[in-house]
Amino acid sequence: MAFASCIINAKLFIGSIAIHEKLDGSGLRLTYPTKKAGSQNLTIFHPLEPNLSKAMEQAIFAEYERLYG
Repeated sequence: MAFASCIINAKLFIGSIAIHEKLDGSGLRLTYPTKKAGSQNLTIFHPLEPNLSKAMEQAIFAEYERLYG
């Protein structure tokens, strides 16, 4: 559907965060970038703590709604 980028504390840029509709149509979800290395998909980055994951979802989804309503 769309891609998001974030700047954290004016010091760290992260990008290529994909915004998808959930398969059951119940809302949006985020997926974080990976890189294919042989037969493996390697994670580039993703939140480790549930609170950070939720905060990122809320901020990104709010901006998505503002832009695409």
